[in-house]
Amino acid sequence: MRRASWKEVHGELTRLARSKGAYDADEARWLLEGKRVRVHDQLGYGSYLSYLEHVFGYGPRLASPLCQRSCRLHLPNGSGGRERRCA
Repeated sequence: MRRASWKEVHGELTRLARSKGAYDADEARWLLEGKRVRVHDQLGYGSYLSYLEHVFGYGPRLASPLCQRSCRLHLPNGSGGRERRCA
């Protein structure tokens, strides 16, 4: 395997960072939509978190904060009742 130059490494890392940011935003959107349509009910899961644990392999310590963050990212700035609507 050849050694990469620092410029190549930097280019690839910044490309990955941009890609990950786009992926995270897309994931957040679909996590919120999945919760809204209650996809877990349609598939027989006891909760949305258990659905996410199964689909993504997330543990409860990752799934719950991820849902909260996705909800906060998609609420209008300054909207009240965030916690109630995200819960």
